[in-house]
Amino acid sequence: MTRRSVITGLGLSILINLWPAYSSLIVHSSRGDYAHLSVAFLIPFMGFLVLNLFLERRGRGFTSSELLTLCCIGMVAACMQGEWLSGYFLGIVTAPHYFADSQNQWADRILLYLPDWTYVSDKAAATGFYESLPGNQRLPW
Repeated sequence: MTRRSVITGLGLSILINLWPAYSSLIVHSSRGDYAHLSVAFLIPFMGFLVLNLFLERRGRGFTSSELLTLCCIGMVAACMQGEWLSGYFLGIVTAPHYFADSQNQWADRILLYLPDWTYVSDKAAATGFYESLPGNQRLPW
């Protein structure tokens, strides 16, 4: 992992996160993040691979480990915007404690086996996430 691969990966991640919002809100076309393999990641990365062919002819091409770094940064960045982070991830880490009740017995059957760091273990924080905070109460960081 080199400095140029990390900097290029961060630039690619900015493009990956701006594309779906731009195409949906400004251009009013389809979003590029509705697949397991995000098109907002795949198309720029494939374009970068073609560009890398020309860079290799000049002796400035990215190595395979640098390309793997770009791919990993891009895949993580593709999951950080849109419904992936706010819809799935935040719902997954807040749901176990919020939806645990006496009928489904999650507290006795599931939560005992989950490490505390894998979900929001504060009942008030999980309730505040789903039902909003009452009045002028501050966020329970």
